[in-house]
Amino acid sequence: MMRIRHRIAFALFLLLAWMAVAGMFRQRHAEQKSAYLNQRLEMQDLAWRATVRSFEDGLGVYVDEYVRRPEILDLLVMAQDESQRVQARALLYREFFPVYRKLRARGMRQFQFHLPRAVSLLRFHAPHLSGDSLVTVRPAIRMAQLRRQTFEGFEVGKVISGFRSVYPLEDDDGRLLGSVELGLPFDTLRRAVAELKPNTEFNLILRKDALRHLFDESLGLYGPWAGDPIAWVEEDPRRELPDAPPPLSFTSRRLEARIAERRDIRRALETGEGGAFKLTLGAKAYVAVFTPISDVRGDLAGYLASYADGRALAQQDVNYFTNLALTTFFVMLAGWALYRLMENRSRLAQERRQFQAIAESMGEGLYVTDSAGQLTYINPAGASLLERDRNKLLGQSPHDSFHPATSTGGRSDCPLCRSRGPFHGELIFLRSNHEPFVVRAASCPLIESGAVRGMVTVFEDISERKRTEAELLRAKESLEKANERLKRAIAHSNRMAGQARNANEAKSRFLANMSHEIRTPMNGIVGMAELMLGTTLDKEQEQYVRTMRACGESLLSIINDILDFSKIEADRLVLAEENFNLLELVEESADLLVMQIGDKPVEMISYVAPDVPLWLKGDPGRLRQILLNLGSNAVKFTPSGEVAILVSLAECTDERATVCCEVRDTGIGISAEQREKLFLPFEQGDASSTRQFGGTGLGLAITRRLLDLMGGTINYDSAPGKGTTFRCTIPLKPALLEDSPSDPPILDCVDVPM
Repeated sequence: MMRIRHRIAFALFLLLAWMAVAGMFRQRHAEQKSAYLNQRLEMQDLAWRATVRSFEDGLGVYVDEYVRRPEILDLLVMAQDESQRVQARALLYREFFPVYRKLRARGMRQFQFHLPRAVSLLRFHAPHLSGDSLVTVRPAIRMAQLRRQTFEGFEVGKVISGFRSVYPLEDDDGRLLGSVELGLPFDTLRRAVAELKPNTEFNLILRKDALRHLFDESLGLYGPWAGDPIAWVEEDPRRELPDAPPPLSFTSRRLEARIAERRDIRRALETGEGGAFKLTLGAKAYVAVFTPISDVRGDLAGYLASYADGRALAQQDVNYFTNLALTTFFVMLAGWALYRLMENRSRLAQERRQFQAIAESMGEGLYVTDSAGQLTYINPAGASLLERDRNKLLGQSPHDSFHPATSTGGRSDCPLCRSRGPFHGELIFLRSNHEPFVVRAASCPLIESGAVRGMVTVFEDISERKRTEAELLRAKESLEKANERLKRAIAHSNRMAGQARNANEAKSRFLANMSHEIRTPMNGIVGMAELMLGTTLDKEQEQYVRTMRACGESLLSIINDILDFSKIEADRLVLAEENFNLLELVEESADLLVMQIGDKPVEMISYVAPDVPLWLKGDPGRLRQILLNLGSNAVKFTPSGEVAILVSLAECTDERATVCCEVRDTGIGISAEQREKLFLPFEQGDASSTRQFGGTGLGLAITRRLLDLMGGTINYDSAPGKGTTFRCTIPLKPALLEDSPSDPPILDCVDVPM
């Protein structure tokens, strides 16, 4: 029976060994396949990036050397005047059309100039079209002009998709004159990549939702992609456009149809990861590689798909199965030889080796005594714990050397000897220097023919554990006492906090109730100063009165902030709901900030996006207060540069219109140390700011409380020395048409230069 068990165990061992080796080869095969696919992906990514970068660098050099010449910039200055725009377009066309013909012969598709605000000036591929706004359909132009920096990237076009490079054009004074754009169709880049990767077919697939901004007549240029017709499309699938790449082969089209059956590939495309994948048609292997392509916003626009022969993967499969067959043969051969060797070993010798290995390697001490109580074996760990020579202990009695049964000794008093059976408990042992230590011991008698022939004892040193338990007990008692003191302190703090809250609420209610009585005298002082300025005064008297009025207005502003904050704290502030013109409100706020700027070299900019509803319903006074609080801070902390109020639409439904108000400046910025107390009442980012710039430190606190009441949010970005941008989202309601006055003409941007 034992022999059969050994054979079964050995067979299982061989099976596990074979499975381990086979698993190793399988993993190696998978790693080789993954490495090969990753190499193909990296090679395509590198070729694609190198191709795009080479074209971008070449276009940038051309723009710097030929477009940004003084005479060309003078033509753009001329084009700013609508009466001279036709002449400027003609001169630009005559200057660059020969160059455009050469560029088109080299694969360039688009070359056009734009005026500020993304208005088309001259399209060389369609010179009869001009004057249309490209703000919505061409975000790269808008961002390049707004940020004054080059934007390069992929865009889905109304005629053909490709990579566009938009360069802002400025005069020597930094005034924006417009921008110039050069565009390459996909086939131009495809041909360049194909030169680096021969024997490979390429296709461009695009996200279906990337076509939302196109007109209906442009959507006919796109067709569903066979790999995933629901989420992806390909441009010009019938290859009818003049710049279209050559048609894909029948094999590549079959591979795309196979992709529709591969969920892993479709999932990788949906997540934007791309990758390289093995495909099979019959017995042949192919490789499909997908390189992600991002648009100018950095979002996924599509993929560069390539299809090539994958015979290297097929050879890897052949090598894998060959190695697996050889491994099976050698494992079986080695197993047979090992089995024959194990059969010749003695069972008794095997048991002794096992016992010896266990005893010698275990971390606990172990010793064996005979029927006379003499040591016949002690392992190294036991001798080390006792700090004694292992060989000298053999033949001695444990009770005479390291285990006194009682203070007077005596083997009959030993609990191990008295038990005559298994024992588990704590004992006292002695080291070589007679230092006692506590051990946990487990002892079992060796019984032969009903008589005890010896005993095996295992022990471990637990003296350190005992000391730790005692320390933990003392620490627990100390912690309970400290916890009791902490409870008393918390109860006292809660009582004090309640008293402080009651006092603060009483103060807030008092200020909220007394707001009229506090403001009335100050309004009287300011009004009397205005009346006195209308009388006949000499210069000194007029200066005194103007100083009195300025001080009164400053004090009234501080009182208004304090009273508003007190109303908010006392829950006495009620928001109004009335229809208002958002564009007028933003312009009025900008005009007030212009008065605060005074003679400082600061430019005031205000802009309301065209898609923002003109008439909204909410509290215009509090919205104006938010814009003025943020704008006043921006003006206050901007010695030179610009302050901008930008309003855009974050979300719009039939019942709600959430607007995003952004106040941006190029001032001194906010340091990391100042951010912690930025929205605290009566606090400013730096204590010296109060002395240098003035203010109560309530503006941002009131702004945040007002936004909380409106259900909005506020956040900011800032860098010391580079400026600050505050962003607020404010939920409002669209005004009903019957309640709204007729809409005046919408202005895209209000720019007040200083």
